[in-house]
Amino acid sequence: MRFQPFLPIIASFLLLGCLGSQQYENKFKGFSTVYPAGWSVYEDEVRVVFSSPNGAAQLIVFSTYSNSSASPDNVTRSLSAQFVKSHTDIAVINQSSRNIIVDNLNASESSLHFSYASDSGRIEQYSRFAAFSKGEHYFIVLLNVFSAPGEKPDYLGYDKTLEMALSDFKIL
Repeated sequence: MRFQPFLPIIASFLLLGCLGSQQYENKFKGFSTVYPAGWSVYEDEVRVVFSSPNGAAQLIVFSTYSNSSASPDNVTRSLSAQFVKSHTDIAVINQSSRNIIVDNLNASESSLHFSYASDSGRIEQYSRFAAFSKGEHYFIVLLNVFSAPGEKPDYLGYDKTLEMALSDFKIL
């Protein structure tokens, strides 16, 4: 069957399509977006965390004000460096970056797939994030996908979650 290699990707599209999405709006943090139905939402002073039901993935939106003139590209480079520094015995599997548009604003997007040592074995993590600002209001939209020790993270299906959130992201 020639479509068999694409079945996991097709299943991810169908799963997201069947479950649908929910609208999220926070006027205090100054944005709205969508997230998959069934995910939980946690808020604190600077971020909103959307978590998958199985805990394997998180979509995090950071919202802060700063008079810094840091470009989105500098922000994503700094975040990548912080991810690497925050773990011991890290091995970078893949890293990439590109420029995108979010709510008609220039944004920088980076992805980082790495493994690191834990007490229970090596863990793989996939992080993909976009940074952008409107004036002094800065946003970082981050997707983290975790795996159990010795397993690979199922990030392909969750990548669509980030793409959906970014395509619907609006600064209020």
